Amino acid sequence: LLEQQKQATLNRLLAENPEFIRKVGDRYVTKNNLLPLKPVLQRIAVVTSSNSAGYQDFKHTLDNNRFGYRFIVDNYFTVVQGETNAELVQQRLIDIFNAGKDYDAVIMIRGGGAQTDFLIFDTYRLGRTVARFPIPIITGIGHQKNETIVDQMAHSPVKTPTKAAEFIIAHNKAFEDDVTNMQKSI
Repeated sequence: LLEQQKQATLNRLLAENPEFIRKVGDRYVTKNNLLPLKPVLQRIAVVTSSNSAGYQDFKHTLDNNRFGYRFIVDNYFTVVQGETNAELVQQRLIDIFNAGKDYDAVIMIRGGGAQTDFLIFDTYRLGRTVARFPIPIITGIGHQKNETIVDQMAHSPVKTPTKAAEFIIAHNKAFEDDVTNMQKSI
């Protein structure tokens, strides 16, 4: 039943939003996942729960990276479970947009839980908001087996909050390596 609801929501997203959501093969192409990532991700907005162990893992991984990279992280705390709370998460995204800050990326994270804990990320409201959001969204929601509609609409879905931090660090390391290689060739 949950899978049928999810498929119905995906079909509705495609039908009602052809200007910024389309399906190519098994992949959803959205305005958000077509945005280019900046070469370095440093100014980050995080949407998560303030008491989330996943958030603590994310921050620990970012703050203790072995390359010494530093990040400016603004927290937009909210409730991240319960279908009826999708409006609260959407409001946090609106707050990020209205903050007037030049964020490099938005990170949406939530640690693990039961399948029903992720229903908030399978709502039409959040799927549509993420698909058209003008700043790249990296999701780290749940565990290996969880894939939400928000993951499918976002720029870069990874499996866990820790993986989201590792993705950012690896992205920045690739830029540093490119610069080092250019320096060597010059």
